[in-house]
Amino acid sequence: MTPRSPCLRLLAGPLAAALAGCGAFPPASLGPGARPASPLAVRGGAEPTAATTEPEVRLPITEGAFLRLRAALPFKAQAARVDHDYDLWDGRAFRRVAEPVAPRLRLKVRDGQVAWQVSRVLERRTLEAAGLPIGLTVQQSHQGRLKPATAQAILAPTERFFLHLDEGGERLRQQGGAVDLAWRAAAWPGAPAFGWWPAPLLSEASLLAPDQLPPARPMLMPAAMKRRHGWKAVLPPEQVGGGLKLFLHLDEARDEAGRWRDSFEIEAEPIARQGPAGLEAAATEFGRLLVAHGLTREDVAPPRGNAVAYTTGQLLRVTPVSPFMAPPLPGLEGHPRP
Repeated sequence: MTPRSPCLRLLAGPLAAALAGCGAFPPASLGPGARPASPLAVRGGAEPTAATTEPEVRLPITEGAFLRLRAALPFKAQAARVDHDYDLWDGRAFRRVAEPVAPRLRLKVRDGQVAWQVSRVLERRTLEAAGLPIGLTVQQSHQGRLKPATAQAILAPTERFFLHLDEGGERLRQQGGAVDLAWRAAAWPGAPAFGWWPAPLLSEASLLAPDQLPPARPMLMPAAMKRRHGWKAVLPPEQVGGGLKLFLHLDEARDEAGRWRDSFEIEAEPIARQGPAGLEAAATEFGRLLVAHGLTREDVAPPRGNAVAYTTGQLLRVTPVSPFMAPPLPGLEGHPRP
């Protein structure tokens, strides 16, 4: 296990210029598999937005294709972002492993601000466009900013969880319990019902129907994290039919074995086209654009690693319990002590 992302090996090559201005990489001093702590200082608070529907088309690509597209199209760098994904843990597995389209809860940390997002996939399929397998996704989401105290209360135990991820076992389960407690205490005034997640926020029955609840109450734990470097370009309708917003991503995340891997993706959102027919037309234009810039099926990357599988294995890991470990606080026997 290396203490830093494989992305760092690329700094001596052509990727160095592409990464310029996208934020510092993690220091090596954090230890094996560690990543930097996300910034906890956030500014202000905001009411949650109304539900939005987001149509997207995307293609996972190789590093070589990423570099070619980065040089050929008018991309501008965006600030790096750290994403923390949370899911219900029933002691055996995370819920979204069994239900890939179940709602997803995520915290996004960027430029000193922390935002929450709850989203669910409404449609996902693949369309052949100009000989490329373009993915079409429509998702619905709610989001808003967290106030500083709430953000810190949740992110601090989350970051301790990921610092203990490689250790696994009882210590990791204790840190997961601390995250669960933090979320359940985070019902700030006017807390959103998260659309399809009933209030009170993250109550015992809010995510699972009664007949789905496991014997023990499910706990909300971190499932995966990634660091995303992004670039954005806007192509007007006179340049590409209907116009497209393009997003180029370099993601650093774990694979199922716990190794840090870099993955690359290009994504597009239609500007003028609406509805299912408009999304298919945008996918066709997207595929033609990529082929015009030299992409072929050989530039399509295989599926990215499964970070949730690694987290699951580490939570299930059996490790010796120290006789000096502090007992749970009174009244919190169902929750490991932070």
